[in-house]
Amino acid sequence: MISFNIFTESKREINFQYFDKSRYLSLDKHVLYLIHTDSYSPDAISLFKKSLSDQELEKASKFRFIEDQYRYIVTHATLRTILGRYLKSEPAEIEFVSNDYGKPSLSEKYEKIH
Repeated sequence: MISFNIFTESKREINFQYFDKSRYLSLDKHVLYLIHTDSYSPDAISLFKKSLSDQELEKASKFRFIEDQYRYIVTHATLRTILGRYLKSEPAEIEFVSNDYGKPSLSEKYEKIH
């Protein structure tokens, strides 16, 4: 189970299960997610890896310390899970592109989220 907190512009903490995602997308609201990265077992990390791209897995493997690898894996898998809920897509199927400077963004087919 992924663990994170959500805060809206009014700085009110809300539960993701009851969060009206479509309302916030249509009203162009800003939402902050705080992702908890320290409490996952190696088995959970293995599950998170399934939603990552080959590039993400390669980058994770380059971190020197296992804790940094786990943080990277958890944050990227959680990002994909959150975006998947907004976009009604499987987390592993979400496509990212990079600009000339390496900055990632969602591919053009996902217009609503930047």
